[in-house]
Amino acid sequence: MSERIYKTIVKNDQADADLFIVSSISSYDLGAFLIFSGLVGGVPLYYLFSSLVLRNGTPNLLPGVILSLLVAAIGIYSICFAQERVKVFDEAGSGKIVIQDGYFGTPMTYTYGNDVKIRLSVSEVSNGKLTLDCWEVTLLDGRCQFLLDSRIARLQESRALAEFLVKSIHCNLLLVLEAGKTIEMHWKDMDLPYCERVSKYPELAAQHPTRPQDCPITVEDINYGEGRRYSWRLASPGANTEIFALAAMAFVIGVIPFLGSDNHRYSFFNEAMRTGDWTFFIGAALLFFVVFAVQFGCTSTIEIDGHRVNLKKRIWGLTYRQKTIILDALEGVLARKASTQNSIMFISDATVFSAQVSSAELADYLVADVQYFLTSGKSVVKPN
Repeated sequence: MSERIYKTIVKNDQADADLFIVSSISSYDLGAFLIFSGLVGGVPLYYLFSSLVLRNGTPNLLPGVILSLLVAAIGIYSICFAQERVKVFDEAGSGKIVIQDGYFGTPMTYTYGNDVKIRLSVSEVSNGKLTLDCWEVTLLDGRCQFLLDSRIARLQESRALAEFLVKSIHCNLLLVLEAGKTIEMHWKDMDLPYCERVSKYPELAAQHPTRPQDCPITVEDINYGEGRRYSWRLASPGANTEIFALAAMAFVIGVIPFLGSDNHRYSFFNEAMRTGDWTFFIGAALLFFVVFAVQFGCTSTIEIDGHRVNLKKRIWGLTYRQKTIILDALEGVLARKASTQNSIMFISDATVFSAQVSSAELADYLVADVQYFLTSGKSVVKPN
């Protein structure tokens, strides 16, 4: 995921509204359908059209390939580049929010009065065997409630939208973290550093977490206990099974005779023995080596000292990525749980960076331990 997936355009002399742009989720289904239709059905449909309608005996499939790629490209564009635009027109005593989701979406207008708040809440949704977080941004105007945005496993976008609305309207934020736990925050506190925010709102403080069984995360105290280091390997618990399955697949494909005609079939191994061309097996060995290196050589390290958080990603000891965020700028430490990726996220207005872990349970534990260390140790910064 991009480190900067939203942007805010504030008022200027030529504009009468605050504008917030975030990635749209309304075009995902259409984009996925177009990608599938283009890659799977484009060439066959063109072949049938050319044969049955145009009566071409031997149709040229190049236009069909171009059409297929074009439809798939439109689908990719719909998923990656569609935008949701949120405008806030705020006046004394009243205002309105205008939301246009996607390029062809109909703008929706929500009006509000003096008694207005923004609520950011989380609920759980089931996706097969997985349980994912669904974040909702709701406009509360007296007894009226309007759902403005709902996203699954994309907390940073929901949080950014809620923060934008609160600061544009100058209203309070109701942060609903779990059932029965609601925190009301003043709009001027949206940019407080994380430690100061927890000091002002103790309800945000994390409890000491219970370490999961067989936890692969190594926790160390550094700088005489004033800092902490977390390190872990990125390989999932099923990495050994994945490596074995890849090797077995390469072996089966290499020895099963499926090349040649019906009367004489031979395998890649037979062909290599006959001609001396071992290209297939060399390629399989290189692929196996790359997967092995990625699975067992990549590690992540998070170091927290009295002033900053450092994230380092290494492969076999060589650092290939490093990110730093100052604690005074840190606004949140959150867990991202999705079907394809679980990670810990460090969030500020300037940047969002994350470190991947192998399971949702480890993401919850790592986030809770980092939050507990930041808010209960020497790293806590008291507000002035």
